[in-house]
Amino acid sequence: MPAPDHILCLDLALANTGVAVLSLGEPDRLVAVDVIRTEAGSGKARVSDDDWRRTSELVLGLEHAIGRWEPVHIFIECPTGGSKSAKAAKSMALSRGAACGAITLLGIGCTLVTPFEAKRAATGDANATKDQVRDSVLARFPYFNGWIKGKGGKLLRGVNEHAYDAVSVYMAATATRKYKELRK
Repeated sequence: MPAPDHILCLDLALANTGVAVLSLGEPDRLVAVDVIRTEAGSGKARVSDDDWRRTSELVLGLEHAIGRWEPVHIFIECPTGGSKSAKAAKSMALSRGAACGAITLLGIGCTLVTPFEAKRAATGDANATKDQVRDSVLARFPYFNGWIKGKGGKLLRGVNEHAYDAVSVYMAATATRKYKELRK
């Protein structure tokens, strides 16, 4: 039996990139979530060296996720601008460059969605809160038990927010032309 067609949905960020893996079918199924984390350095290294290390870690994390799941396509939440600080803009540029390089070199197609599209698709509100996105995602995939858990089996709030956002990318992806082509 052939492997299912997986898609990868990413909530792209330098520190915490949310990853959602979905299997296309009737209906689509949420298969796995993860977060690719990069930690800021201790301050002893030069900022440019630390940025390079973190960007490299993100590239390797993306390469690992892509190699593991062999997606037919990748959907990414990628802001188009409007960051609140120069540091945030730099982090987004680094993560976007890492993703573009890794995905392009691996020869996989990619479609971008905006944070507003993802929030609107998940909740109906482009300005939804993190809690509203979480609640919508959990309601859409009540069977999924692979959320990131800590001691005692409790859901890790901060880390799972990135996974919930990655799932909201999937929700936005379903309205794209590329997703509709994949469903044919």
